[in-house]
Amino acid sequence: MKSTRFLAVFLLLTLAFGFAGCKFVLPTPISATVEQYKSGANTKPVALSPTQLVSLTGWFSRRASGWEVSVVTYVPRTVIRIKHFNGDISTLNVLGNSVIANNQERQYVQQFSVEEIRELYAVLAIAAE
Repeated sequence: MKSTRFLAVFLLLTLAFGFAGCKFVLPTPISATVEQYKSGANTKPVALSPTQLVSLTGWFSRRASGWEVSVVTYVPRTVIRIKHFNGDISTLNVLGNSVIANNQERQYVQQFSVEEIRELYAVLAIAAE
């Protein structure tokens, strides 16, 4: 009985600490588009330039740690669809001060400061929501 309880507590703690503060690395993109959603309708996707792709990669590389695994479904707001060199597609959703990152494996989320979100919108060359 004690060993079962210990095992259950150990597994819960392992899961809790295993998902806290995950690292999210954005693989090298070859192309990306950005679109915004308002009242459920999306705008026409706009392709990011090579310079914007480099800046976007830099923005994420400076913020690789602190991500949390998320199983929640989020409403799309500002969505960046990224095609990677290996053919995979990642989706980033900027929703308020949260960035939700979906890749082939799982979904991550992290909260950022207003300044960091403004910097991301500047990289995308669109007005902040």
